[in-house]
This record gives sequence, structure tokens and C-alpha cells, in this order.
Amino acid sequence: QEDEIVTLTSFSSLDKLPISATLDFLSSKIDMTNCLSNCSNQGKCNITNGFAFCNCRKYFIGDKCEKDLRKCSSNPCFNGGSCVEMFELNKYECLCDEMFYGKNCEFKIDVCENETCSKHGYCKDFQSKPKCICDYLFSGDKCEIESGEIKAIKKTVTSASAVAIVCLVLFYSIFIIFDAIKFSSNILEIIKLLIKK
Repeated sequence: QEDEIVTLTSFSSLDKLPISATLDFLSSKIDMTNCLSNCSNQGKCNITNGFAFCNCRKYFIGDKCEKDLRKCSSNPCFNGGSCVEMFELNKYECLCDEMFYGKNCEFKIDVCENETCSKHGYCKDFQSKPKCICDYLFSGDKCEIESGEIKAIKKTVTSASAVAIVCLVLFYSIFIIFDAIKFSSNILEIIKLLIKK
């Protein structure tokens, strides 16, 4: 009976064998401890010298072929990146989605990096596109449009500034004129005093 079993030297799992062969295996003296729980990752159960063991596929090791040596098996690529095995170099490469970069696609591209929003708002990432959130009283795609209120305020400030400048000039002019009159009257007094002498 063991001679028949030895001729069946390789199988992927017990449930793949004919029932009679499975019963023969289970009733034999062959130590099938490693193969009874089946070899994982499509390993094959081999029998050598009355001992059953898992023969693993390439890139798998362990008593039950449970350890995967492929670099991509640990899912190292983030944010939807695809892992590409480079077996000959014993490494992997992540192919990143267009909005991500880095060895493992761990960094998101800053879509707002070069967007200033006309200095009247701030940029926000909206569905991977830059969107300006405008300050109060500003609008437009880049917050470049001033509201009517701001235009009115600017006109008022400009007009008020002009009026203030005119008032200041007049105020100081009056002082200068009074000083000139006072000075000229003092000169006349001095001249009168000089003439009397």
C-alpha cells in the first residue's frame, strides 16, 4: 500500500485526490502533518521517504508556503497606486494616480501651490482642482472682481482724502498769510521807529 502512495508524489490538496487515495494516505504511516492543513498559495504536497512536505511555488516559503516573498504582496502602494514587481532587481515600483507621487504614492500633489486667488481669497483643493474661496466683497474665479460696495468705499476714501488735503492746505495757508501780515506789520512799525529817530 505504501508503494502505491509513494507513486503519488505530489498533490495540491487532499480534496483533489480520489477518495480511495485520500483514505490510503490517512491510514498510512506517512507523517502528513504539514500537508493535512494543505499547502497554501498553491503549493504542492510532496512525499519523500515516508514524509510529506509542502513544495512551494517560486517566491513562497515556509512549512505551508505561507510566506510570500513578493515585494507587492504587502500592498506598499498607497492612494490607489499599482504595484509592479521587479523580480530581477528584487524590488518594486509604484505606478501612482495622477494626483499622487513618491516611492509609495504617499504624497498628494498640491493643486493650490501656484494659485494666489488675486490676494483676495485662498485656494482650496476641490475634487483635485484648485478653487478660490473669496474674501468678503470679492468674487470671480480668481477673486479678482470687486463688489460695488468696495468701489464706492474706494471712491469715498479718494474723495475724502482729496477734501482733507485741500482743508490742510487751506489751514496752513491761513497761518502763513497771518504770519506774513504780522511780519509785514512788524516791519512797518520798525520803519516808523527808524524814521522818528
